[in-house]
Amino acid sequence: MSNGNDTATAEDNKCLDKTDTHVYGGVKLMWTCMPSTLDALKTFEVRDDDVFLVTYPKAGTTWLQELVSLISMDGDIDEVVDIPVDARAPHLEITVPFDRQGTITAPPSYLSIATMDSPRLIKTHLPMDLLPRQIKEKRTKVIYVARNPKDLAVSFFHFYKVNPFLATYKAWGDFLTDFMKGDVIYGKWCDHVISWWKERHSDNVLFLKYEDMKKDLKSATEEISLFMGKELDQSTISRIAEHCSFDSMKKNPMTLKTYLCAAMDIDADKESPFVRKGKVGGWKDQFTVAQNEALNRLYRRWMHGTGLDFDFEI
Repeated sequence: MSNGNDTATAEDNKCLDKTDTHVYGGVKLMWTCMPSTLDALKTFEVRDDDVFLVTYPKAGTTWLQELVSLISMDGDIDEVVDIPVDARAPHLEITVPFDRQGTITAPPSYLSIATMDSPRLIKTHLPMDLLPRQIKEKRTKVIYVARNPKDLAVSFFHFYKVNPFLATYKAWGDFLTDFMKGDVIYGKWCDHVISWWKERHSDNVLFLKYEDMKKDLKSATEEISLFMGKELDQSTISRIAEHCSFDSMKKNPMTLKTYLCAAMDIDADKESPFVRKGKVGGWKDQFTVAQNEALNRLYRRWMHGTGLDFDFEI
């Protein structure tokens, strides 16, 4: 089988024979993140005006894509309303990307991204060590959003449940155990988040917390705009924040990713895994007392000495 650019390797073919995962650079990944693609990304040509949108999965990625793409269009909602969010900010490491009509295409996403007009918005979940080297060399802009591990774990569990490309966990407790060990796609949450937290003072990195964005999306919109070099007036900032509110996102087929859900045989109107509940504190409905205590202990160990903490009840 080919990965779309006729350079499939034996390692790629091993991935394509499975509907689960493989390990690359010590990190578990979906088969859609093929070894040949990950090899090529090491030398991927980064542009000075690129903006990378980096998150651990289920940390508000689709939200960030919608927000940043609208900011890049100076708040012109008509410019984005009919374009799938993954066409505006494509997923760097995926081998089956989506075009402007939401059609699945064959080539690895990075090949399509290479032909995009500047400035490019590029989404990725990859850990820092697997990202293109030129991001650091050129000090390209990175917007990183981190979410507290409890709400994120619940959302991630539901993503596993509906994603046909991943093995389904029958029990929440089994998933939580693997999540705490880092034995899920994209590896350990703590390593992913802390690596970017350490870069928070770099002038090319904007580190944001999901919980802060939920509290005051207008302020977050303004902060992102200024980071991107966009001086938008307050009425435009307000319009963008309103468009990107969770209630609005739940009604938007581009952010529900109905085009992708259809390809995955998911009813987006009932449960899109890309815009689910978006609550802060929803973990309380899922965790047992024992599970909460176990993650609390691990969370304190993860965060010790980092200066990083999340505003949520532990």
